Amino acid sequence: MTAEVITYNKNAIAMAADSAVTVYGSKTYNSANKLFMLSKYHPVGILIYNSASINGIYTEILVKEYRKQLGKKSFDSLKEYKDNFILFLRDFLQTHISDEDKKFSIIIQLNNLFDYVFNRSDFPQINPGENFFNVANKFLEGLTTTIKQTYNIEKELDLSGIDLAQEIKNIFLYRMKLPDSEELNGLVSKLIDIFAYYINIPYNPNITGIAICGYGEKEFAPKIYNFETLGFINNTFKVKDIGDNESQDQGVIPLAQRDMTDLFIQGVDYRVYSFITEQYEAFIEGIADKIKKADVDLSRYIGANKYVISKRINEVLNKEKVKPLLDVIGILSKDELAELSESLVNLQALKHKMSLNLETVGGPVDVAIISKHDGFIWKKRKLYFDKELNPHFFENYFSEESICGILKNKEGGK
Repeated sequence: MTAEVITYNKNAIAMAADSAVTVYGSKTYNSANKLFMLSKYHPVGILIYNSASINGIYTEILVKEYRKQLGKKSFDSLKEYKDNFILFLRDFLQTHISDEDKKFSIIIQLNNLFDYVFNRSDFPQINPGENFFNVANKFLEGLTTTIKQTYNIEKELDLSGIDLAQEIKNIFLYRMKLPDSEELNGLVSKLIDIFAYYINIPYNPNITGIAICGYGEKEFAPKIYNFETLGFINNTFKVKDIGDNESQDQGVIPLAQRDMTDLFIQGVDYRVYSFITEQYEAFIEGIADKIKKADVDLSRYIGANKYVISKRINEVLNKEKVKPLLDVIGILSKDELAELSESLVNLQALKHKMSLNLETVGGPVDVAIISKHDGFIWKKRKLYFDKELNPHFFENYFSEESICGILKNKEGGK
């Protein structure tokens, strides 16, 4: 996993990212690069979180290939950088991954779906004498309805050339040793129905999150655009906009693991807050249901006002915690913004260090500052090599062309 924090005001953007990368869910290395220049010549940076690859190609390679292709070209707005980068990802992946790789992505997502359904904490326990298929079918019906209602998702996925039913059966046969049967066919049918919805929900374990930060040529206030992508799922390129900072002049944006940043900003961990509001709303709904059964008009009043207390909680948090902090962030200098971003990442890392769980946040923290005229400035950056032994790297970093290109220019472009 990852902890990354963006802080910004009208003067600059500061970005900080940890270095932890988890391999096979059991081993952590503190050497990952997640923060990059998107352009060598213009004030634009990029943060990567969650999966470190898209369709098997490392995001670091993709970013540097785009940067190479972009050269000195610039855009009037940061949104154009974002849109252009997405087009680059689509075209690059379309060209450099095989049809088999695209189909294999379906297999990966089917295994993720299997975990999402059958390894859930709320999946019913199969009691002695109960039929697994009956329990699973009933659970899947409720889960499909919940996903549709919660995420308001439309099914958009090209599954041509894939025998989805057979692939799902293969997973059942391999992972649960279930024999092929009519009952299995019915369960497979429900999983096919849920699959195209599942592929669109947030928190997919293979999704790559990307935040592009900086300025377009005609922009004087910093912009941030956040989107997520699964790359190609068979023949469909999956990308989804997550948000931007268009409506705020200053703020703090945590990416990936965010509970300590939320605690710092709001005074409450978002998971605790979600639990409190969910329990409260469920309690009110239960009262309303009982009153409704008794045919009392008061149920309508409760149903119409069950969100009032949640709204008031939010108002208090914003007034007492969030707004005072944002007012201070609005006047911070560049280096103070960077210090805040780094401190929040370190706070998340400290929490993981004090936990018995796998330390999925940690290692050196890379920190960069972007401002309109100073451009992209590294405040802290880890290197995998000794810079004293590699002066050629820094000499070549901003070289515009190869020797062949320079010779062509000297010859008048021949």
